[in-house]
Amino acid sequence: MFRLRPAVLALVVALTVGGCTASKTSSSKDFQGTEKAVADAVDDLGSAGKRKNEGKICTELLTRELAQRMRAKGTTCETEVSDAIADSDDFDLTVKDVTVTGATATAQVENNDRTTTLRLQKVGPAWRFASLGG
Repeated sequence: MFRLRPAVLALVVALTVGGCTASKTSSSKDFQGTEKAVADAVDDLGSAGKRKNEGKICTELLTRELAQRMRAKGTTCETEVSDAIADSDDFDLTVKDVTVTGATATAQVENNDRTTTLRLQKVGPAWRFASLGG
């Protein structure tokens, strides 16, 4: 059974509600080209969390493999994300750095003076989250 470690769960919470903070601005404006597309994916995750759109997060923003790993016995990816959103406070996320290597990328995301590395994978035309740190 896959259970999110507390640090990873905290990051899921932070990412999914990052757009809720009134002072939050898009950090993707600091990037160009492919790096901007990766930073936009982080912003999209925050926006979907703000709207409590767990379905979009699980089906459009996470890789199929990550969504399947998030499933636990008797639950779904959507339930895991919904629980994370329900237990959250406001967070301010900033994409500090993006590195792209072919069809994979990493994003250094700062949250409350902590920096976490997110892995993304190119799936068709979109960048999807392959891991949420940890």
